[in-house]
Amino acid sequence: MGTIAEFSIPVEEFALSETLDRLPEMVFRIDRVVARETDHVMPFVWVSEGDFETLTTALEGDSSVANIELL
Repeated sequence: MGTIAEFSIPVEEFALSETLDRLPEMVFRIDRVVARETDHVMPFVWVSEGDFETLTTALEGDSSVANIELL
């Protein structure tokens, strides 16, 4: 039996809140979250609109980001 849940997280509590605050013109969509370890998750985030150089800079300065791999 499967369960499907849909929920919202306030932006202040989301791991990328610093990046989201810096780039209000960009659209962020989380496609899925994969558990990597018991204390970490690895989100797959689709981003559109806006300047991607600015995105990279914002992600590098976000205290909730350990590393980035742009695909």
